[in-house]
Amino acid sequence: MPDAMPKRSLQCPNCGAPAAEDGARCAYCRSVLAVTACPACFGPVFLGMKHCPSCGSVVSRRDAIRVETWLCPSCEQRLEPADVGGVVLHECLGCGGIWLDTAAFQQICNDREQQEQISLFHSGPDMATPQTATVRNHFYIPCPECGNLMNQKNFAGCSGVVIDVCKAHGIWFERLELMHIIRFIQDGGLAKAREQEIAKLQEEQARLREQQYGPQPHQASLLREPTSGLGLTDVLFGIARRFLG
Repeated sequence: MPDAMPKRSLQCPNCGAPAAEDGARCAYCRSVLAVTACPACFGPVFLGMKHCPSCGSVVSRRDAIRVETWLCPSCEQRLEPADVGGVVLHECLGCGGIWLDTAAFQQICNDREQQEQISLFHSGPDMATPQTATVRNHFYIPCPECGNLMNQKNFAGCSGVVIDVCKAHGIWFERLELMHIIRFIQDGGLAKAREQEIAKLQEEQARLREQQYGPQPHQASLLREPTSGLGLTDVLFGIARRFLG
């Protein structure tokens, strides 16, 4: 068996300066440092590196993971990146909250396999155990990326899970809120939301028709035909537009 290649010291992926494996920031450029494992030799690799300094292998972890100085909007600890089945999330190890961009959240909502990956993450050893209880001092909390106060939304309008939304950047979930949403989806909650969306569209069509033409005896039959043809995609688009708007 050939001898293993000697390990080399890690370097900051931003400026290239030597950096300690357990360092939180680069001593030179002050970039945040986060360690993952090389997929080939399992040696330590800073997120953002293209090659493993120990074996030279290409690091296959997604380039989409950005090491940012984002802070938890609830307890102000640093958010740590994690790749869960190809979806990048940022987790607070203090309170267990999770930050997701909008595209990643939509992928979870649409993909049953991805939902299972998130469920395993929540139940496995990688999921953070809160170090402190989450106590909000303010009703609205800031977006970790831009600092603007986020809007609170009841997911799908009927889930009962109120989450914090920055329209430009993403969604904040307090501990286990994402799991509650996944269960809501898997239990048919979006079908219920679809029925409610269709009912609202019917009411709106009836109101507009009455304003334009006045009440008509055969109005109900006219409404059912165009509305019943709505596909799930059309209805979910309407839900998402209100949810993120």
